[in-house]
Amino acid sequence: KALIIELNNVRALGGKGISLYELGKFNEASICFDKFLKIEPNNDSMLTFRGLTAFQLGHYQEALTYYDKLLKINPNDKGHLELRDMINQKILELKK
Repeated sequence: KALIIELNNVRALGGKGISLYELGKFNEASICFDKFLKIEPNNDSMLTFRGLTAFQLGHYQEALTYYDKLLKINPNDKGHLELRDMINQKILELKK
């Protein structure tokens, strides 16, 4: 029973993070995603949102780490490859 409650809390935390992200509250969203990822560190959706959140906050190197992790889990995911390339492009632009 405790495990079911914990799973529901984790799902609620993920939902809250996504809602905060959609509202543009990226700092608050990142806190929810970080808590979620402590429990489910390889959750594809939450890693994706955490990477997007870091990107929105201008933390491009941090965002890159999330997409690198996602690509270790699923190396052929075109969406993650594209997002990683977008982040790398942004990093290169900032170095100019």
